[in-house]
Amino acid sequence: MNIKKYKNILYIFLIYIIFLVLISTFSYYKVINFDLIPSISLIFGSFIMIALGVNIGKKREKKAYIGGLKLGIIITIILLAINLVFFRLFSIKTVIYYCILILSGIMGSIIGINKKK
Repeated sequence: MNIKKYKNILYIFLIYIIFLVLISTFSYYKVINFDLIPSISLIFGSFIMIALGVNIGKKREKKAYIGGLKLGIIITIILLAINLVFFRLFSIKTVIYYCILILSGIMGSIIGINKKK
């Protein structure tokens, strides 16, 4: 197994975890309203998936959307597993959230393959 291949995904997860800790801390000290956290998380998560998708799209020769789809599905499965283990929450909102992340990964990879040229 080639670790260098998954290095960017690990970095992104680390950044995402740091982001969640910061947002939780700000919410605890009432710097940010608790009701805004899901919206901020969706926006930040979408930007992360787009950035990862662009990175994957630049490396692909063709069919970058498949690379973005794979990325989105892998990250969604990991996030879903973490969500079910720690929070045991599953609703239509979480399904929509994960679908938006998958679509963001696909869009990012399409942008990435077009930026390569």
